[in-house]
Amino acid sequence: METEIVKTLKYFDHFMYPPTFDEVWIFLGKSSSKEKLKRYLDKMVESGDVVVECIGGNRYALQVSEEILNKYKRRYSHSIKLIEKSLFVLNNLKMVPMIKYLGFSGSLAMKNASTKSDIDLFVITESGSVWMMRFIILVYKHIIIIINNEIGKALCLNLLFAADGLTLRKTKQNDYIAHELLQLKTVFDKGSYLQKLQLENIWLTKFFPNVQIKVTDVDAIGSSLRHSKAMIIIEKIVRYIQVWWLRRKKLKFVEFGAQLWLIQDDYERKILGRVGRKH
Repeated sequence: METEIVKTLKYFDHFMYPPTFDEVWIFLGKSSSKEKLKRYLDKMVESGDVVVECIGGNRYALQVSEEILNKYKRRYSHSIKLIEKSLFVLNNLKMVPMIKYLGFSGSLAMKNASTKSDIDLFVITESGSVWMMRFIILVYKHIIIIINNEIGKALCLNLLFAADGLTLRKTKQNDYIAHELLQLKTVFDKGSYLQKLQLENIWLTKFFPNVQIKVTDVDAIGSSLRHSKAMIIIEKIVRYIQVWWLRRKKLKFVEFGAQLWLIQDDYERKILGRVGRKH
């Protein structure tokens, strides 16, 4: 058990992040009760191998990484303020019918954002409208820049999935992506779409057996819809224009079926390389 705890904490070390007790339990590489984990963590704290400090709840770090706690205090405070400011802006997107789910991803989702961090967003949209939705959000982003330059410029749409294309392909089924999906923090959810995302990616539990994914009647969510010819044509046009622009600006993007990945920094490869795992 101690070995698994150390592995879990070392993973978060790469992000200078001290996880909470629940996060240690969720991202533990082996099945365990919370009671058992608590006994082992308390024992490791008592022996000095692990340090604990209350920063929005008890947080844990390896003794050799104790400075992470001090750095996190500043990031936590900044993140709380950034979330409060951005929620006021992002909640307005509820009025867009095609947006089914909006959540924070990346560092802000973990309240670990620095002053240079973006406000990374994960969006689930109606089927057949991925590129239309990106266009709408970009227009909204530029409007916000005029009103609130700090928040507007920080908004970054990293991942955009259609509701009928939530299953990740095999090459993306690794522990880094599993972390990212499980760390999402919801801004709004119009109908258990986060639950559907997890159900469609039940492979998450292979990496993290303590993850509890609720299984209820969500079959209707994300079902394919019939689209008008006009909608199909509009989607093709806005895709053509945006792909041309992204390539001109040499910005990275990858399409996996009904998924659009716009992550510019390849943290996935860097982190998997550091922890010695391949996908």
